[in-house]
Amino acid sequence: MNTNRDQFPLPEDLKVFLTVVRKNGFASAAEELGYSPAYISKRISVLETTLATRLLHRTTRRIALTDDGERVRVWAEKLLGDLDDFLGEIAEARHQPSGSLHICSSFGFGRNHVAPAICKLSQTYPKLEMRLDVFDRVVDIVSEGF
Repeated sequence: MNTNRDQFPLPEDLKVFLTVVRKNGFASAAEELGYSPAYISKRISVLETTLATRLLHRTTRRIALTDDGERVRVWAEKLLGDLDDFLGEIAEARHQPSGSLHICSSFGFGRNHVAPAICKLSQTYPKLEMRLDVFDRVVDIVSEGF
């Protein structure tokens, strides 16, 4: 397989390829994906051009993977699975705050009001790292690094 290293296959083309392989044909893959068989054929041709190799042996009645097609199938399943996991993590991160929260407070207020609120917050957002510093003096948050 002699690929053009400046051009990566599109995830959608890999998905089309895997569907063709799983459904064992262009027509059934087209039906599942909601495209025409001609579109499916075009996407497979684009993928083969991008990868500079033939992926499928085609006849009018059946398809079979080439050796390179089998390698691409294995990698495409892994890549698309990893991409799906990545997109899931990104979506979760948007809805699940994470990072660091550093709070500086006077001793009495911190102990009586801030600490209980931090406990509730940490139960609600376990990926949020929280730190509470309490002092009996006025704190210069800029010069003391808060």
